[in-house]
Amino acid sequence: MTVRVLGPLEAEVVATRPEGAFQHVSLTVPDPGGQAAPRPGQFVVLPPEPGGGRVLPRTWWLAGARGGPGHPSTVEVVLPPADLVPGDRIRVTGPLGRGFTLPTQPVPVVVVGHEAAQAPARWLAALLAARGAPVHLVLSARDADHHLDLGAARRTAVGVQLARPDGVQDTVLTEATRHGAGVVYAAGPLTVVRAAAAAARRAGVVSQLTAFDAGDAVACGVGLCGACAVHLAGPDGQPVAVRPCAVGPVVRGDLLLPEPADAP
Repeated sequence: MTVRVLGPLEAEVVATRPEGAFQHVSLTVPDPGGQAAPRPGQFVVLPPEPGGGRVLPRTWWLAGARGGPGHPSTVEVVLPPADLVPGDRIRVTGPLGRGFTLPTQPVPVVVVGHEAAQAPARWLAALLAARGAPVHLVLSARDADHHLDLGAARRTAVGVQLARPDGVQDTVLTEATRHGAGVVYAAGPLTVVRAAAAAARRAGVVSQLTAFDAGDAVACGVGLCGACAVHLAGPDGQPVAVRPCAVGPVVRGDLLLPEPADAP
C-alpha cells in the first residue's frame, strides 16, 4: 500500500480562543503546492506532548481553512485546553484523509457534530448553506460546557437541535423526516455517527460519516499501523476491515458495520 503524507509541516500559532471546554487554535502552514483545497472531514496529526503525559501523536479534526495557492494557509483546529500561545511553532501532518462530498444540487440536509467535531460540522454547514442547501444541525455533547459556539451554528443553519449522545438517533430521525432531508452527514466518535447512520437508514436517506475517533493517540495516522481499523460491508456484503485514516475517514454510512462486540 502506498500512503502519501503531506508533512510534517512547521506551523505557527497565530491565534487561540476558548470555545466551551475546548481551545480553538489558528495555525499558519506553508502551501505544500499542488493540493486540493482542504475539506470538512479531513484531519491533522499533532505531535506528542511528553510533558503532559502524551507520548504518541494525536489526530484532530480540521475545523476550517483559508488561503490560496502559493501563499501560507491558515487552518483551524479545536483541541482540549493546551499550552499554545501565538508565536508557538509546532509540526503538523496534514490535512489528511478524504473529506465530505457535497450534493450536486441543493437539498435539505441534516448535519450532526459531537463536541469538538461540532467544528467540522459547522464548517460543512457553512459550505452547504453557501450552495443554497437548507441545513439542519444536530449538535451532541455530554453537557453544556462541551458544546462549541452555538451562536455561530445558528447563524449558518436553518435550525439547531441539541442532543445528548444517547438521543442522537431519535433527534436525527425526527429532523430528517420532518424536513425531507436528502443527506445526513455526521462527524464525531463512532458511537455517535453509528447512531446517525442508523437514523438515516430508518428515514431512507443516504449518509456520510467520519469512521474514526479523532483525539485518540495514534502510532501513525496514515494507515500503516492499523490501530483504527473498522469493518465496512464489501461488494459481496461480507465484512471487510479497512483503515479509515487511509481510505476515509469519511465513508458511506450504509457500509459501516457494527463492531463484533456491538453486533446484536
